[in-house]
Amino acid sequence: MVNILKGVAVIVATIILGFIVTGALLMSYEALTGNFPVGTEGLILIWVISSIIFSGPVRRLINRG
Repeated sequence: MVNILKGVAVIVATIILGFIVTGALLMSYEALTGNFPVGTEGLILIWVISSIIFSGPVRRLINRG
């Protein structure tokens, strides 16, 4: 049961962190250039990539505790 809860925590934390990183990158780019660089497909792709990048560190952090 604990392993299931840890797995859910990893997924939720990774999704939230992916949204935060994606939003920060796109908003800073928009602030610097004045235009929004991607459409919906690009936004989803960037979010998926950032979620994959952060899934390992999030998993290690949650499994440590």
